[in-house]
Amino acid sequence: MTSVTAVMTASAEPKPARLRPFERYDAPELSAPNPGFDRSIGGSSLAAILGVSPWESPYERWLRLTGRVGGVPDNPAMVRGRTWEPIVAEMFAASHPEFEVTHENPVTHQTWFVRDSEHPYLTGQPDRMLHDPNGYLRAGLEIKTSSWRNIQTWGEEGTDQVPQGYLLQSNWYAGLMRVEAWHLIVEFFNENSRGVETPYMTREYLIPFDAELFELCRQRAVAFWEDFVLTDTPPEQTGVGETFVRYVRERFPRNVEPIAEATADEEAVMEAVMLAKKRADEAAAEFELQKARMQALIGDRAGLISDTLGRITWKSSKDRETVDWRGIVAEIGCSEEIKAKHTITRPGSRTFLISGKTSKQQEADK
Repeated sequence: MTSVTAVMTASAEPKPARLRPFERYDAPELSAPNPGFDRSIGGSSLAAILGVSPWESPYERWLRLTGRVGGVPDNPAMVRGRTWEPIVAEMFAASHPEFEVTHENPVTHQTWFVRDSEHPYLTGQPDRMLHDPNGYLRAGLEIKTSSWRNIQTWGEEGTDQVPQGYLLQSNWYAGLMRVEAWHLIVEFFNENSRGVETPYMTREYLIPFDAELFELCRQRAVAFWEDFVLTDTPPEQTGVGETFVRYVRERFPRNVEPIAEATADEEAVMEAVMLAKKRADEAAAEFELQKARMQALIGDRAGLISDTLGRITWKSSKDRETVDWRGIVAEIGCSEEIKAKHTITRPGSRTFLISGKTSKQQEADK
């Protein structure tokens, strides 16, 4: 395997300085087209595939890789990450003059992208690459943002004690890019009572490349692709979350068949749902009790704040005026023709109801 610091044969014809003839910017694995996050196994896929992601199970990642469900919808954390990424990158560059920090491959003029030379469906899209003064690729940079409430999941600054998924992602990129280390910078945010986030603390971490871990991830990723993606065979359906919920709702928006007798397997899931509902009801009742206790302590104040726990508020919303359009229509009168003209039919939604057997039905079964 060619080293990233190997000097390429110099051409007799001088090249533009940006190409840096001793770099491998134009290597096939660095200049290939990007298939997209949901059509290849990238650094953010590893935690899910290895079953250590708190957000997505192997089954849910399979749903995305096989096109059964689209990417994750935008949420405030994702918007925050996109907004602050270039700012945090500039902060890192300012504090590390020993590196040139680049966002794009100077040959493709696209954001950095790399694919495995042997298995092209194994890919990576680093946030930034770090070069020394001579232009050699020395390391990479991953940029994260997080709420200060998650700070306990991060270890001592300057170490590799980062959340497991980020460790796997950084090591994956280092292996694909063939560098010996990966830097990770995280900006923590605080949220005020109005929900406005402000920067709270910056931490930097350094993840040395672990070749053994990289090869293990590579083997598991290849096996996942060949065993499940290529064969269109789902992995075990465990630990499902938001991706699975979205898939089910998109896949079955309306009922078209009548109610049916449950099979033994379906009865097992019915029993699990009813038990979960019972626990949820008990938890909801306990929450309402504790909430009432908290409200009694708050009294007529706006809330309470704790340096260690955060804050709980109980504030009045602003008064607002609404127009009673139904009342206006009834008062001025309106013909059926006009009503029909402005009547819109919206598709109905599916309602999930749980109806256990009554005591009479249970008694009749005996």
